[in-house]
Amino acid sequence: MGSMMEQPNKLRISGSLLARNTLLNLIGQAVSPSVGVVTIFVVRGLGTEHLGLSPLCGTETRFKTWSRSRVWTG
Repeated sequence: MGSMMEQPNKLRISGSLLARNTLLNLIGQAVSPSVGVVTIFVVRGLGTEHLGLSPLCGTETRFKTWSRSRVWTG
């Protein structure tokens, strides 16, 4: 019980680590709107009929990947 009463570990954050993490966070925040803008052009290029096929193909691919992983891992 005495070890719990000692001073807690202090978290040390250097300036370079803070700058790196801030930059990565800003990049991550910028990716989401960028994907939205790209999606607008994809919808216009493919048309709404063809865009509906994209989720179906993606779902099938993910299901096949999942089912293969379940077969091999037990």
